[in-house]
Amino acid sequence: MPNNTIKLYRVLSILFVLSITACATGLEESEPLPLNSTFVLVTPDQSQPNSPFYTVVAVGEQAVEPEAQPMPGTVASVLKKIEINPFSLYWRDENSYTYFIGETIDAEYKPNDKSLRVRDIRNKDGLVCFYDENGALRNTQGRDAEMSQAKDVCSKMMFALDDDMGG
Repeated sequence: MPNNTIKLYRVLSILFVLSITACATGLEESEPLPLNSTFVLVTPDQSQPNSPFYTVVAVGEQAVEPEAQPMPGTVASVLKKIEINPFSLYWRDENSYTYFIGETIDAEYKPNDKSLRVRDIRNKDGLVCFYDENGALRNTQGRDAEMSQAKDVCSKMMFALDDDMGG
């Protein structure tokens, strides 16, 4: 009897490892590769030196370039995340996305106008930063501060948004 128990534990541990490996690699159902496929390792893109993964491409197929990730804390990074973030609110009437960080910051993105408004809501005269689709700071309202100080505060709010959305 103990011998059968040991065999059972071995089989269960192998099945457990296989199930964890399948979950970690994200196996999906797809077309099977031909039996005579040859694979080649393609060197990673050097523009992002911290990416440790190699892309596996079948011989004869073109390598797909990874989509360039915008720099963290930039308008491009926030715009990319605000539309897909599960905590963003989409307002159909206004065709806009709104994202709140507690009672600290709110952001509103209007895809039709290609504009982003980020507002500091901690105090009544909080700073409001307006960005265009290229990520340029177009206007600020609220504080009677110099433009350099406003740019610094707007930049900090963008980093806070990007970080809160998972950046």
